Amino acid sequence: MTGPRTFATKREATDHIAEVRRRAFGDYARGWIDNGGTRGKLAPKTTELYQDILDHAGDHRRRLSA
Repeated sequence: MTGPRTFATKREATDHIAEVRRRAFGDYARGWIDNGGTRGKLAPKTTELYQDILDHAGDHRRRLSA
């Protein structure tokens, strides 16, 4: 299988794959939250907590790389 482009280093390719997976998980998780979780009825505080976690999930990586 080939991707849409090639990368100069294995590190660049690995970073790209990690970003694609992060976005896919984020999209899935937001949809899961929006639909009320597995049972379709997350409590408002739980919904707020989960959204906050997703919104700030990448913050630690940005701080480490700065």
